[in-house]
Amino acid sequence: MARVAAASEAEIGAGGDDDWGLGQIAVHLLVVERGVFSIAGRLARGEAVDRGTGQPRPPVSGVSRDGIATLSQKAERDLTTFAAGFPAEPDVTATARHPFYGRLNCFGWLLTQLSHYAAHLEALERGTKSAL
Repeated sequence: MARVAAASEAEIGAGGDDDWGLGQIAVHLLVVERGVFSIAGRLARGEAVDRGTGQPRPPVSGVSRDGIATLSQKAERDLTTFAAGFPAEPDVTATARHPFYGRLNCFGWLLTQLSHYAAHLEALERGTKSAL
C-alpha cells in the first residue's frame, strides 16, 4: 500500500491484460488476501472449503486509487476478524486445494501469501510481466 500511496495516477492506471501494472497487482493481491483469510479461518475451525480464492484478473479499467483504498480497508477488517476468530487449537488436518501448491491446511494457506506478494512485487521491480 505504501507503493500505491507514492504512485502517480498514471502508474496506478498503467498495465493491461497480459502485463499488469501497479494498480492491477494491488487489486489482485488484496482480493486474494481476503479470500485466504476466509479459507484459512474456515480450515482452522475444521470447516469444509469447497473452492479456493480463484485467480482474480482485474481489468485496468476497473482500477482506481479510491478502489484500492477501499479494498485495503476491507482487507484490514478481514484480518482483524480472522485474528479474533482464529481458534487457540486450530484444526491442522483440514485442507483445501490451492491452485499452485495443492492441498494445504490453514497455516499453508497463510504462508502462500508471502511468496505471492513477493512474486508480483519482484516482477514489478524487475519490469517483467506480472499476470495470470
